[in-house]
Amino acid sequence: MNRCLQLVILLLPLLLAVQPCRAAKVKAYVNKFSVSVAENRDELKHSLQTLLMSRLNSDEILAVDSQAEADILIEGSYIVFGTVFSLDGLIKTRAGAFIDRVFIQGDSQNELIPAVTDMAHALQRALWKWDPTLVGTGGGEQAAAASTRVPEPAVTSPPVPEVRPVPKSPQKAAPKPVVKPAAVAVPLQAPLPKQQKIAAKPWESHRLPETLNGIALGRSLGDKGVEVFTTGERYLRYYLKGSTLQFVTAVVVGADEKIVGVDVADLDQDGVPEVYVSVVKGGTPASQVYAPENNQLKKIAGDIPYLLRGSGSGDKGQKIYAQKMTAAGLLTGEVFELVKRGDRFAAETPLTLPRFGNLYNFNRFSGPKGEQYIVVGHPDGYLLVYAPDGKQLWKSRDKFGGSEPITCQAGGEPATAGCTLTRSQRLLVTRSGDVIVARNSGLNGNGAKGIYTKNNVLLLAWDGQALQEKMRTGLSQNYLADFSYDERTKEMLLLEVEPKEDSSGERGSRVVVRTVE
Repeated sequence: MNRCLQLVILLLPLLLAVQPCRAAKVKAYVNKFSVSVAENRDELKHSLQTLLMSRLNSDEILAVDSQAEADILIEGSYIVFGTVFSLDGLIKTRAGAFIDRVFIQGDSQNELIPAVTDMAHALQRALWKWDPTLVGTGGGEQAAAASTRVPEPAVTSPPVPEVRPVPKSPQKAAPKPVVKPAAVAVPLQAPLPKQQKIAAKPWESHRLPETLNGIALGRSLGDKGVEVFTTGERYLRYYLKGSTLQFVTAVVVGADEKIVGVDVADLDQDGVPEVYVSVVKGGTPASQVYAPENNQLKKIAGDIPYLLRGSGSGDKGQKIYAQKMTAAGLLTGEVFELVKRGDRFAAETPLTLPRFGNLYNFNRFSGPKGEQYIVVGHPDGYLLVYAPDGKQLWKSRDKFGGSEPITCQAGGEPATAGCTLTRSQRLLVTRSGDVIVARNSGLNGNGAKGIYTKNNVLLLAWDGQALQEKMRTGLSQNYLADFSYDERTKEMLLLEVEPKEDSSGERGSRVVVRTVE
């Protein structure tokens, strides 16, 4: 009896140590459905994905928003023959190994939502048979390895009490502290959380489903977070960045309009910065201005006949410049400063830029003695520094910039089919006079798309003769569409776009934060 009791005591810590590995949830990513019908096709792709994700969540399964977080992937399809439909689901590991396949049929559209619920139950039953500790992410593999190692000391230690003569003094049996297997189990699990904390990764938002082209920073609202504005071709979105990127609201431009960028500035100095959206309508600039008000975006101006670009540092030092565009997408004429008077905007104070300069590739900075310079991005990617009189003082040896071209037309308008706008990467200048410049590189060979596959950002300082590198970020394996700088926190917000389309034909975007020292 004593020996049995000792065995129970020895094995109990082992059972408790192994149990948590089995209790972990399987993280599942549901891709957008492939849909066979033409009517409401795009809407059904998203709707079926959302319905299935909400019904999959359970004690065993956690539906996640990105493939990178998932242990398993679920591919769904919706096929219709007359009034009969079929929902099919393929389950595989993130590495692509087949797990199982399920399907649910229905006789009419009225049965579609209940069928999604039945499909979720069928997927849960299929995954119940699958052991999440055997296949999965790095953490899952470590947990599996730990669970296979722990039993070894437990199997070899039970004979120890048998060797000890039981009849001897009962106090000798006190080596019940042979509960050392528990001490063995602790070191195997303890390193895991420490390893997770060691990796110093930059802050990243969740995956944003569109190919975005612009980002700009607004006010800091204390505990609520910092205002962040992003643009795609049709949408201006308003977020608050705190520990996460929280969506506030959005506005959509007309079907015949296309957004090509966004900037923020408080031109009238009333404490509420305006959001300046560069819009092309029928191949002609028709920019718009919004004001964030009560968690909404109030439109205060439209059809401004210029493309717009912010220049300066911080809300109060930020200016908005404006320039005309030809029907072919070329920037033309002088660059003007945009002025706000009440509810009206005017382009005033023309600025003559040096050779190669235009709205999208210039900025101004001060030298160590307060002298003023203009930095311009050459069409071939080199940086040029000019004196106020237009004399070129310096040219870089390295190439910078690199932007994907933007078509000017919206919805394939034949009148502007040949309109392509070359929008260079920003040249930002900090209050201390340092220049922040981006570099995209690594074309992926997709021909006309010209998609870049990696980027980094550099901080340069003028020493009187040249721009010298002070800092550079690590190489990121994504295209950098746009970026902004927060003087308050010394952080750069990078808007990165994935180089490849997902199975639904979309490229996702993400906001990444890096600190500048």
